[in-house]
Amino acid sequence: MNPVTKTPPSLADLMIKFVNRPLTAADVEAETGALGAVEPHEVAVGFRSDPRLAWNEGLAVFASLGVKESPKTAAPAEWAAVVVRQESTAAQPFALANYPQQVRDLTALLQANDLTELRPSGESQPASTSLRSWAHKQAAKPDVAEVLLAAAVLRAARDFEEAETILNNLRNRIPEAMRSAFANEEAALLWQRGRAEEAAAAWVSMSESAAVLFNRGMAALFLNKVAEARQLLKKAIALIPESDGWHHLASLYLALAEMRI
Repeated sequence: MNPVTKTPPSLADLMIKFVNRPLTAADVEAETGALGAVEPHEVAVGFRSDPRLAWNEGLAVFASLGVKESPKTAAPAEWAAVVVRQESTAAQPFALANYPQQVRDLTALLQANDLTELRPSGESQPASTSLRSWAHKQAAKPDVAEVLLAAAVLRAARDFEEAETILNNLRNRIPEAMRSAFANEEAALLWQRGRAEEAAAAWVSMSESAAVLFNRGMAALFLNKVAEARQLLKKAIALIPESDGWHHLASLYLALAEMRI
């Protein structure tokens, strides 16, 4: 009997696996409340990001960096609004307050002739007064993980200036166990501010871990270094649990790299 050949999943299958989750009535109601009078317009209108899932996926980087302790803080009241109003992104770093389900526009990824054009533009905008207030309270805590989370949430809300201020104020009191998490946040902020080459160099300087390998591979892909991206993403996939959304995003990026080799 001939062995059964397993067909690799298509790009569409990989995307649907991590973004197309059913939502409960409560989820839909929460998203409607978060939007208020704003009506979202995006290419992948069938894909929704659950704010609770996004929060949990946004904390997964700690374990992937080998950090044993993760913040126990609940999401701020405005987190649902941040998630619902976020536009789809293409080049998503594995970092605090980032989640793989924000990569929703498969069409843009498939049709792009030059992936460098899909990198973040780096445009900053002030977060709401209430979200900044939450972040400042977090930043005043002695727990470094909580302070990193405050900066990351502001980064996710595109308030890059305030996020950078919090990281700069934290720089001189980072314990050894949190240095990788701090360095990853600095690199993620550089990436999302449009400083791709600097971010890529920062990730190269860090010790290997699941998150760092993912970010090196993601950066290489969107810098058009596809052969390098392919090798790095394969290593990252082997280290990230298959049940994790970041595993499936890494698989999607790997498929994009292999299309271009």
